[in-house]
Amino acid sequence: MHTIKLFRQSYQISYLILLALVIASTWQSIQHTDASWLLITAVRVLPLLAFAPAVFKVNIRGLIWLCFVLCLYFTDAVVHSMTVAPTALNIGMAIFSAGLFIFIMLFIKANAKARKACA
Repeated sequence: MHTIKLFRQSYQISYLILLALVIASTWQSIQHTDASWLLITAVRVLPLLAFAPAVFKVNIRGLIWLCFVLCLYFTDAVVHSMTVAPTALNIGMAIFSAGLFIFIMLFIKANAKARKACA
């Protein structure tokens, strides 16, 4: 039971850090373009924000869907790190999106084991 709580806190903290990194990266990229800042922010931040209820209310199905979306954030961060000049934001986004993915998978596995043991 202690590991479940530890994994839950870990993925919640990783989620908040990743959200902050995405917002900072979005703000940095907006400075270099004349496109609509509201549109760019919505496209980059809203998909991650949509999973906030699943993260903080522990909805397993929502967490699984978040893992699919995290693959896109990870790919985006790696591509930006390899093509554009690598920044700490892009590298941090890659690390925290992978970390969040791993913590969610560990939480789901530990939660399933606990449920199986109770049954």
